[in-house]
Amino acid sequence: LEAALHTLSLSRLVSQGAAYGGRETKGGYAGKNDIVTDAHCRVSESYLLLGMITQAMQHALEGSARSLESNRNPSPQVLTCVGRAHMATGDIKKAMGLFDEALMAIKDEKGEMAIEQCEILCEIAEAYWRQKKHRESIDMLCDVWTVQESKYGADALQLVPTYLLLGQAYTKLNEHDRATDHLFRAIRISREHHKENTKSFAEACVLLGGCL
Repeated sequence: LEAALHTLSLSRLVSQGAAYGGRETKGGYAGKNDIVTDAHCRVSESYLLLGMITQAMQHALEGSARSLESNRNPSPQVLTCVGRAHMATGDIKKAMGLFDEALMAIKDEKGEMAIEQCEILCEIAEAYWRQKKHRESIDMLCDVWTVQESKYGADALQLVPTYLLLGQAYTKLNEHDRATDHLFRAIRISREHHKENTKSFAEACVLLGGCL
């Protein structure tokens, strides 16, 4: 949090031109505003990690306002940031609307299989799960797997967290056969890449033990 707040302070100096003696720099006002917007999002995420929801929402909304000052629609990053803050307050409906807007923006800009959408799909999956819409949540995670598999391949290390999330989801639904399939994959891939000392590997092993 301290580092994020320090970055925000520096970004404000850049935005005001103080760091460059008041001279305009490459990228202009909009570019400087983008720096401050990004910093607000980072501060918001830090506050969320600490459970300080009011402060997180304040900085998320400040980042969104900065985007509008530049006559731009909020970026997918900003929309996701504000969505996470709303999710933390329990306003899942509002969060889902923001996540959907961010997802559409990424697809419009980078295509249906853009890897950047995976983070948002995971947020949507979490929102569905909180609403006890477990099948919809798993569908979102399967979409994440599809995009990642297309880019990296089914046995890539980048897919281990997704296999773990699917394993956790199926375990909670007592569908142990499906859970073990995904957990075995997470463990096998981790071993192939010599990542047995990671948190994901340990969690997959514990979950698998409970399924067998």
